[in-house]
Amino acid sequence: MKKIIIGSLTLLAAVSLSACSSNNTKSNTFSKESDKAKQALFLKVPSSVVMDSRGVALIRVKTIPNGKVRIGESLTVDSQSADSEGNFTLKLASDPHQKSAVKVTAGILGTDGKEIAKQVTKDVNIKPSE
Repeated sequence: MKKIIIGSLTLLAAVSLSACSSNNTKSNTFSKESDKAKQALFLKVPSSVVMDSRGVALIRVKTIPNGKVRIGESLTVDSQSADSEGNFTLKLASDPHQKSAVKVTAGILGTDGKEIAKQVTKDVNIKPSE
Protein backbone atom coordinates (compact mmCIF):
# COMPACT_ATOMS: atom_id res chain seq x y z
CA MET A 1 0.00 0.00 0.00
CA LYS A 2 2.89 2.31 0.85
CA LYS A 3 4.42 1.74 -2.60
CA ILE A 4 1.16 2.66 -4.34
CA ILE A 5 0.81 5.89 -2.35
CA ILE A 6 4.46 6.88 -2.92
CA GLY A 7 4.16 6.04 -6.64
CA SER A 8 0.97 8.07 -6.93
CA LEU A 9 2.50 11.06 -5.15
CA THR A 10 5.60 10.90 -7.36
CA LEU A 11 3.45 10.78 -10.49
CA LEU A 12 1.31 13.67 -9.23
CA ALA A 13 4.41 15.76 -8.46
CA ALA A 14 5.89 15.07 -11.90
CA VAL A 15 2.67 16.07 -13.68
CA SER A 16 2.34 19.21 -11.53
CA LEU A 17 5.92 20.31 -12.24
CA SER A 18 5.64 19.77 -15.97
CA ALA A 19 2.35 21.72 -16.09
CA CYS A 20 3.93 24.65 -14.23
CA SER A 21 6.96 24.93 -16.52
CA SER A 22 6.87 27.86 -18.96
CA ASN A 23 6.47 27.44 -22.70
CA ASN A 24 9.46 29.40 -24.02
CA THR A 25 8.60 28.81 -27.68
CA LYS A 26 5.60 31.12 -27.68
CA SER A 27 7.25 33.83 -25.61
CA ASN A 28 10.39 33.80 -27.77
CA THR A 29 8.34 34.12 -30.97
CA PHE A 30 6.35 37.01 -29.55
CA SER A 31 9.53 38.60 -28.23
CA LYS A 32 11.20 38.45 -31.67
CA GLU A 33 8.13 40.02 -33.31
CA SER A 34 7.99 42.72 -30.65
CA ASP A 35 11.71 43.48 -31.03
CA LYS A 36 11.30 43.80 -34.80
CA ALA A 37 8.34 46.15 -34.39
CA LYS A 38 10.41 48.33 -32.01
CA GLN A 39 13.28 48.75 -34.50
CA ALA A 40 13.61 52.19 -35.99
CA LEU A 41 12.28 51.77 -39.51
CA PHE A 42 14.30 53.53 -42.20
CA LEU A 43 14.53 53.49 -45.98
CA LYS A 44 17.58 54.55 -47.99
CA VAL A 45 17.03 54.80 -51.74
CA PRO A 46 18.67 56.94 -54.42
CA SER A 47 16.65 59.97 -55.49
CA SER A 48 17.01 58.85 -59.11
CA VAL A 49 18.29 55.92 -61.18
CA VAL A 50 19.03 55.53 -64.90
CA MET A 51 17.54 52.72 -66.99
CA ASP A 52 19.79 50.60 -69.14
CA SER A 53 19.24 50.35 -72.91
CA ARG A 54 16.65 47.58 -72.39
CA GLY A 55 14.55 49.76 -70.06
CA VAL A 56 15.55 48.01 -66.83
CA ALA A 57 16.24 50.09 -63.74
CA LEU A 58 17.79 48.60 -60.61
CA ILE A 59 16.96 50.41 -57.39
CA ARG A 60 19.27 49.44 -54.52
CA VAL A 61 17.48 49.74 -51.20
CA LYS A 62 18.73 49.67 -47.60
CA THR A 63 16.30 49.15 -44.71
CA ILE A 64 15.99 47.11 -41.53
CA PRO A 65 17.08 43.47 -41.71
CA ASN A 66 14.34 41.24 -43.17
CA GLY A 67 12.02 44.24 -43.67
CA LYS A 68 9.33 44.03 -46.35
CA VAL A 69 10.09 46.16 -49.42
CA ARG A 70 7.81 46.92 -52.35
CA ILE A 71 7.79 49.17 -55.37
CA GLY A 72 4.60 50.77 -56.67
CA GLU A 73 1.45 52.13 -55.06
CA SER A 74 -1.91 50.46 -55.56
CA LEU A 75 -0.39 48.17 -58.20
CA THR A 76 2.68 46.55 -56.68
CA VAL A 77 5.36 45.81 -59.27
CA ASP A 78 7.80 44.00 -56.98
CA SER A 79 7.58 43.00 -53.32
CA GLN A 80 9.98 40.91 -51.26
CA SER A 81 11.94 40.88 -48.01
CA ALA A 82 15.29 42.56 -47.50
CA ASP A 83 18.16 40.26 -46.57
CA SER A 84 19.56 39.80 -43.06
CA GLU A 85 21.62 43.00 -43.50
CA GLY A 86 18.70 45.05 -44.81
CA ASN A 87 19.84 45.12 -48.47
CA PHE A 88 17.46 44.68 -51.37
CA THR A 89 17.51 45.43 -55.11
CA LEU A 90 14.25 46.27 -56.84
CA LYS A 91 14.08 45.60 -60.58
CA LEU A 92 11.75 47.73 -62.68
CA ALA A 93 11.24 47.39 -66.45
CA SER A 94 9.80 50.27 -68.46
CA ASP A 95 10.12 52.17 -71.74
CA PRO A 96 13.86 53.04 -71.92
CA HIS A 97 13.10 56.45 -73.46
CA GLN A 98 10.46 57.66 -71.03
CA LYS A 99 11.06 59.38 -67.69
CA SER A 100 8.93 58.17 -64.78
CA ALA A 101 8.77 58.05 -60.99
CA VAL A 102 7.90 55.25 -58.55
CA LYS A 103 7.24 54.95 -54.86
CA VAL A 104 9.38 52.55 -52.83
CA THR A 105 7.98 51.40 -49.49
CA ALA A 106 9.66 49.55 -46.63
CA GLY A 107 7.61 48.13 -43.80
CA ILE A 108 7.57 46.00 -40.67
CA LEU A 109 4.94 43.30 -40.36
CA GLY A 110 2.75 43.39 -37.28
CA THR A 111 2.40 40.59 -34.75
CA ASP A 112 -0.13 38.81 -36.97
CA GLY A 113 2.59 38.43 -39.64
CA LYS A 114 0.35 39.83 -42.39
CA GLU A 115 -0.52 43.47 -41.89
CA ILE A 116 2.25 46.08 -42.04
CA ALA A 117 2.52 47.80 -38.64
CA LYS A 118 4.90 50.59 -39.74
CA GLN A 119 5.99 51.81 -43.14
CA VAL A 120 8.12 54.47 -44.85
CA THR A 121 7.68 55.53 -48.49
CA LYS A 122 10.04 57.50 -50.74
CA ASP A 123 9.90 58.59 -54.37
CA VAL A 124 12.55 57.55 -56.90
CA ASN A 125 12.84 59.21 -60.32
CA ILE A 126 13.55 56.83 -63.18
CA LYS A 127 15.57 58.51 -65.94
CA PRO A 128 15.69 57.24 -69.54
CA SER A 129 18.79 55.44 -70.76
CA GLU A 130 21.55 57.68 -72.02
